[in-house]
Amino acid sequence: MVEERIVKELQQIIKDSYGKDLTYQEASKMADTLVGYWDLLAKIYHETTESGKQNRK
Repeated sequence: MVEERIVKELQQIIKDSYGKDLTYQEASKMADTLVGYWDLLAKIYHETTESGKQNRK
C-alpha cells in the first residue's frame, strides 16, 4: 500500500495535468497499480541482466 502523502500528491498531479479530480480510492488504486507495474519491470530487468551476466561467463 502506498503512503497517504503519495496518494494525495498523485491526486494533485492528475488534477493539474489532466483536469480530473480523482477520489482518494481511485488515486490509491492507481498508485498501487503503478507500483506493481514498476516492480514487475524491475524484476524482469534484474532477471534479464543477471542471466546475461551468467551467459557471458
